[in-house]
Amino acid sequence: MKKNMRPHELKKLITESIVPKKEKALIFFYSKTCTHCKDAKEFLNEFVKGKNLHYFEIEQIEEWDNGSDLSDLFEVSFYPTVVRINESGYKKYVGTKEIKQIIL
Repeated sequence: MKKNMRPHELKKLITESIVPKKEKALIFFYSKTCTHCKDAKEFLNEFVKGKNLHYFEIEQIEEWDNGSDLSDLFEVSFYPTVVRINESGYKKYVGTKEIKQIIL
């Protein structure tokens, strides 16, 4: 399930629904101008097909750069970054190489 939401909406969904219910989710933080992000995005779009999980893409835009809810919540400071959420909590994958090693 792929969703595009504002960071504050997504934070509310994650903290009030996904985490308490121990649902699986991937959150992809990226920039349109980043070539590594494009590669990671292609990989993730193939990876999530047919998987039973929530998938969110958060594009970096200027208003989110400094202290956005999600950047603070997951300590995102580099693009591309993926946050994997499951019953054990969450784990960050930074950079295309790490992202391609995701195992749910």
